[in-house]
Amino acid sequence: MNSKVVAHNSRAEDLELEKAVTEYKAGVSPAQIENNILRFIRILRSLGVRVSLVEGIEALAVLKKVDILNKEEVKIALRSMLVKDYEKIRIYNRVFEYFFASFTLENEEAEAENLDSTAEEETEEEEVLHDPISRADLDEEEEEERELEVDLDPEQQEFYDQLDPEIKEQVNEQVRSKFSETLLRTPQNESMVKNFIQGSLRYWQAKLNENRDNLIDLDTTVDVKKTGERELDNTLRQLVSKLDEEDEFILAKDIREIAETEMDRVTEIIRRLTKQLATKLSRRYKKSSKSKQLDIRATLHNSIKYGGTLAELSYRQQKLKKPKFLLICDVSDSMARYSQFVLQFVYGLADTVKGIDSFIFADDLEEVTDYFAGEGSFAEKMASVIGESEQWGGATDLDCALSTFNSNYKSLLTKRTVVFIVSDTKTLRVEKAAAKIEGMQRRVREIIWLNTLPKAMWKHRDSVKAFQKHCRMFKCNMIKDLQRIIKKEFL
Repeated sequence: MNSKVVAHNSRAEDLELEKAVTEYKAGVSPAQIENNILRFIRILRSLGVRVSLVEGIEALAVLKKVDILNKEEVKIALRSMLVKDYEKIRIYNRVFEYFFASFTLENEEAEAENLDSTAEEETEEEEVLHDPISRADLDEEEEEERELEVDLDPEQQEFYDQLDPEIKEQVNEQVRSKFSETLLRTPQNESMVKNFIQGSLRYWQAKLNENRDNLIDLDTTVDVKKTGERELDNTLRQLVSKLDEEDEFILAKDIREIAETEMDRVTEIIRRLTKQLATKLSRRYKKSSKSKQLDIRATLHNSIKYGGTLAELSYRQQKLKKPKFLLICDVSDSMARYSQFVLQFVYGLADTVKGIDSFIFADDLEEVTDYFAGEGSFAEKMASVIGESEQWGGATDLDCALSTFNSNYKSLLTKRTVVFIVSDTKTLRVEKAAAKIEGMQRRVREIIWLNTLPKAMWKHRDSVKAFQKHCRMFKCNMIKDLQRIIKKEFL
């Protein structure tokens, strides 16, 4: 369906909803709150939350039965009427908090009026002390203490110093909202605060480098469509920016440090990322009129029916062939977590490649391709692999694993096969394993090695040097790394 038609239909439905609400009010002009609800629903739709005309009207009716001054009641009531998909709850919550930021609870207002005036006023010096980065207006002794707390590397400190004041304030506000004053002053939390700040600065550095001044038109981890109204689209840009920022902290985390409590959210992010990448990959492997070349032979043949006149031109175009992926994942004790995420990410692209064959190894090799076939969630399939595997959490012997592969699965290697090896290169008999990798490289399209070690360590490891001769090696200890590698190599 034409995208313009979709946009038109969406706008028509919005107008119909507005008209219905007006009629619903028996000829009385909608109140300001109802206009806000209509705009709120349009933003939810633009962010992929499906809300029908009837659900919009019913949501307005429900609001008559709750205390409109009670923010939490309004939030729960609207969510019960508008959100049907569990995965959209986070988006709903963020949009609600941002869009209705001016709402305040009645009891909060009363409490605010009774606050002691001395508690309401903060000196400029006290405000700065809440800021774990800013050193303005601190005396020399305090400034040295604050520098020690943050301990940014010179490159990040220089980047922070050059940021616009508005962005600096956003970084500081994130820290203040994440950590209380007590936590910021506790020495045991210095490392956690530092990691949080560094993650925020990495996000802004990447964001500014990519010149992402219009997040709606560029890549984002959130599915979004424009509304066509400048004011609402500006609101959408800010919302998407905030949602992306939240996701960025997960994407830029070392996979090994992702907590179990974050797993549901990580799964949702990976699903969205792979869905977007899969869509782009599908387009890439379809025939495109932009790549047409004149087919001289066919054109001359067609000219016969026109008496030799070249009245009808014929074109030929090459259709890109889908690659076949082959995964060989190290699931030894130090690598199992990383391999689990790589498997989840790559299988999210399964519909856009010719096929995926997957293997895990530690002491030896196991094929796990069949585990990922058929129905069921990835988490269930992964649980079966971990529960039934004899290799999970063992010691690493890549040479033995590759010997097993060559004996039983060598026929899987073709010139369309892209081999992904997930390992930190630590293994027994490095030279023998490297020789087998060299033999594999001659039979396939490419070998991509996903190395979870920090890149600064590579030059100190002979194993890295040995394997790098026969493949292309990328640092890959974050979900963001996986996303970047797939985009760079296949888009």
